[in-house]
Amino acid sequence: MIISSSFGSIFMPIITELYSQHRTKELKETNATVTKWIFLTVLPLVLLMIMFSERVLRILYGLDYIAGASALSILAFAYLIISVFRPTNQIISTIGRTRLIMVNTTVGAVFDVILNFYLIPVYGINGAAVATAISIIIVNALGFAEVYMIKHIHPLKLNYFKIFFSAIVSALVVYVATKTFFGTPTIYILIIMFILYMIVYFVLLLISKTFEQEDVVIMKAMEEKSGIRSEWVRNVIGRFL
Repeated sequence: MIISSSFGSIFMPIITELYSQHRTKELKETNATVTKWIFLTVLPLVLLMIMFSERVLRILYGLDYIAGASALSILAFAYLIISVFRPTNQIISTIGRTRLIMVNTTVGAVFDVILNFYLIPVYGINGAAVATAISIIIVNALGFAEVYMIKHIHPLKLNYFKIFFSAIVSALVVYVATKTFFGTPTIYILIIMFILYMIVYFVLLLISKTFEQEDVVIMKAMEEKSGIRSEWVRNVIGRFL
């Protein structure tokens, strides 16, 4: 959510300006590019959270909390979906249909209560996680569908498959290496393997030509808004366009 919120704070004024100027095509392209960046950033973190959920809980909170490993994995996946839907859902506010947000949230709350009532007695904490995941996915899916029906805007592109493939392969490489050479990894080993994971992931994204010219434009916009220099990254990406 930190990542999607950060992108959202930059994305919101841009789409507001584009919408006010009736530049629908550019609005669609910007939405697709920002969503892709959120997906390629959040997906590897979610995969690592799922694969090492028990170890993460043990390091952060101790042995008493590892029973929540499955619940953590379920919620991590749910928040991946939320993060990907977030930019498109922001368009609801931009076009002045904020009442839909209230309706969607109410529907999600009703589903949350009903699902918790039936799932918790049977599945315990995992039931609660599933109920929460389903309800928040419903809220965001409704907003996603409404934007498409009202403005015919969606961010889905074939490049998502390249991102997913790169993330899965990188995750499997790191997971096998960690289990083979370190068994039960410490926090320092996890940090090192995370760095390795991001390197492999970035290389695979470059090789598969996942990045496009629009990505460089978005990076420049984020650089101007945040003040964080990314010229060297843009230069590397530019060589693989």
